[in-house]
Amino acid sequence: MSGDLERSDVRKWSMGRLLHQGKWWQPQQGPRMRIVDMTDVHRLHTAAWLFKRAAFLADAEATAMMFGPFAPSGDAACDDLDSLVDALYARPEEWLRETALFGALLDGLPTPADADAWADLLARAKHWSTCPRNRVLATPVCTCTPAEDVLDGAERFALPAGSR
Repeated sequence: MSGDLERSDVRKWSMGRLLHQGKWWQPQQGPRMRIVDMTDVHRLHTAAWLFKRAAFLADAEATAMMFGPFAPSGDAACDDLDSLVDALYARPEEWLRETALFGALLDGLPTPADADAWADLLARAKHWSTCPRNRVLATPVCTCTPAEDVLDGAERFALPAGSR
């Protein structure tokens, strides 16, 4: 499985395939896009979306490991797989943080340690989640004036402490 496939590969990728590479993101609608071409706000929203679904994604990963074409056989291999699956279920957020996709999404973004840059990124993410221009016209250009800014409800986009 290579993350270097070109955009011409128009088939949708499975979430498992996406999680194990760090170059591409496949939105629910629209074409696959390079992570390096995504805005920092889009990357933060995507990472938060994945983080909220860590338990579901870990369950899907465990199922693929247990019943996929490369499922182990033999007592020792099955015991090792059981340990891996138990760890996935016990700490899905930790597993997600270690995936190539999650790391690539957060790479280069400000951290809470850089309080000013982090606050600026969160403010832009909060605005973009409620911006009427984004919601109605689905355009990447916001022409809101400061009076039109709607900054409520964006705590849902802040990653929990220690999510990096």
